[in-house]
This record gives sequence, C-alpha cells and structure tokens, in this order.
Amino acid sequence: MSALAEQTWLRRGEPRPLVALLDNPLLPFGIGKEVPERDELQNIYLSAISRLLETRALLAGYTDRPRSRYVVGLLHLLSLEPENVNRTTLATDGRLEGLEDKALFHYLLRPGERSALFVQMSPLNKEFKSRAGETHEIAFFYLNTAAPGQAPTLARVEIPMWVAEDRRAIAELQALLYHQCHQVASRYPYVLTRAHELALIKSDEARQLNVIIEVAMARYGVAAEESEKQLGKAAVGRRRTRFEVH
Repeated sequence: MSALAEQTWLRRGEPRPLVALLDNPLLPFGIGKEVPERDELQNIYLSAISRLLETRALLAGYTDRPRSRYVVGLLHLLSLEPENVNRTTLATDGRLEGLEDKALFHYLLRPGERSALFVQMSPLNKEFKSRAGETHEIAFFYLNTAAPGQAPTLARVEIPMWVAEDRRAIAELQALLYHQCHQVASRYPYVLTRAHELALIKSDEARQLNVIIEVAMARYGVAAEESEKQLGKAAVGRRRTRFEVH
C-alpha cells in the first residue's frame, strides 16, 4: 500500500481519473492481534491510504473469484424475526448456509453491471473508521466482468468511503475496470496481470535469496531444514525428464 501511495503521489498531476488498484482486499486481514507489530503496521497502512486520499485517487482493492458471503448473511438476517436475532441464529446462514454471494449475483448482474454498494460490518472495518475517520471505512461492490454472451465472471471491488460517496468516481472506476478486464482473455485487469509479470521472482533470484537466508540462520545457530512437503516436491521434480522440440 505504501508503494502504491508513492507511485500515485508521483502521478498526482496527470489527467483524471487516476486509479490506484491493489491486487487484494483493502482490509488487511493478515495483520491479526497476534502480530507483535500490529499497531505499527496498521499505522503505516492507514498513513498510506491517507496519502492516497490527498491525491483524490480512485483507490480500489480487487478480489478475483470472491468466496465471501456478506450479502447472503444480510439476506439471512432479513429473514429472521427481531426476537430471533441472536448470536446462535447468526452463527450460520440458516437455509442459505453454503451459498456464496457470487452465486447470487450470477443471476442478477449482466455483463459490465455492478451491484449496489455494501459496507462490511467487521471489527477491523470499524477499527479503521475509528482510528482514521469515516473516509477510511471500506465499502464494496460486485462486478460482472464477463463479455456479452459469456458465463458470468464475478469480482469483488473494495473502495474507501471517499470513493464510495462520489457517484461519478464509482462509474469511472466501474468502466475502467471492465475495460481492463477485456484486454486479456482471462477477464482479469491487465494492469494487475502486468504487475504480476514484473514482480514474479525468478528461480535464480529465489536461490540467491535462500542462500542469504540460510547464511543468516547459520550465523545465529538455526538449522535450515526443508519441510516434508518441500522435500517431497523436490523428489518428484528430480524424476522429471525434459524433452526438447527441434
């Protein structure tokens, strides 16, 4: 997020709309309470988002093939009588248990269409809002990136509230994402595909990194042992035969 904020700041004077796209949800669920530097990492993350706010860029987190059930959970809640709303009845989705949001929107969204905006009522999102203000609360929508005549392809797009409150910004983001998804056959934003190509660690680089790590571990008397899973994968790989085509 810090790198994204830096690159966006350098381009703040370029023609609009300026989209800052993250290949992940905007809520960093990996920073759990068990992480020792949790507060420091969250402050860095929120500071980067605040810098993006200063540029008024259209920040979005893109999740391909979402498995979330936020809307299904909402439908389950709506099906309950007020006196039956409690921790037990909300522990599952009742008759809708096992159904994912994307199955629902497969039937509702035509190619290029998006859903309404929703706000995820999670403790982490509430923490974002309390620590950084209402502008940093995260909303989301589902987008069908399929071409006309194709089977639906659903993505979940997360946006901060400063983008969610601007109808024109949402329309621009929706159009640009849909256009990006039609630059490649996989119906995935081309800019993220290209970023993955540039960021991919090559095998030689991985070996050099492993050597550096092993040297550092040896310096502190820590044995560098491969997992059983990795040893099994390596054994299978050694038995492979490569054939050249001339």
